[in-house]
Amino acid sequence: MVGCALPSLPGTKRELEAIGAQFGTGKALIKTGDQATESGVKTSAELKQARFVVFSTHGLLASETGLKGQPGLVFTPPLESKKGAVDDGLLTASEASKLGMSADFVVLSACNTAASDGGQGGEGLSGLAKALFVGGARCLMVSHWQVNDAATAELIKTTARVDMTHIIYRGGTPAMNDLIAGHLPMSFGTVGQALPQYKAGVLKAPGVSSEKRYPSIPDVPTF
Repeated sequence: MVGCALPSLPGTKRELEAIGAQFGTGKALIKTGDQATESGVKTSAELKQARFVVFSTHGLLASETGLKGQPGLVFTPPLESKKGAVDDGLLTASEASKLGMSADFVVLSACNTAASDGGQGGEGLSGLAKALFVGGARCLMVSHWQVNDAATAELIKTTARVDMTHIIYRGGTPAMNDLIAGHLPMSFGTVGQALPQYKAGVLKAPGVSSEKRYPSIPDVPTF
């Protein structure tokens, strides 16, 4: 992996504890700090049995890891004397594909976890996301862009409190049609798809998932 110093993520612990509280006392297993290791993830029996999994950490593109075609998730690095193939602090896409999970919903609360290379316009649901599907995830929440730590914490906490059913559509247009017709209470889509209906007053927009507001809809906040 390319050597670099990564900033701390103060929102991570708060985010995970808030999600854990929704499941009730003793029903959520939270690993942070020195307990959040790559080897711990690979050998965790609880992970293989969990229905809801959240990875809240740094996500690196393949161009950032220095490993061709291998984006990854960063975990607490081991001591230099204990570094090896099992634990170097980076869970790569190929390693994630071998986790053996059976999870209904996996959240990659990290930057660029839907991209496969150095470009933000890479193929959707590739790289880490595709690896997690192979690794046992039935449904994923991922990101195509860099995300702010505080904003991510609030987004994931809010999502965890909402009872949602994941409905798969063959493209954004059918989903938008059902949303306009009232068959869906809400949906995630692109600004280009939703803008005409928002401008016409047909749809409401609680927020956009970007660091800055869109110039075309400056009244819609970010989250």
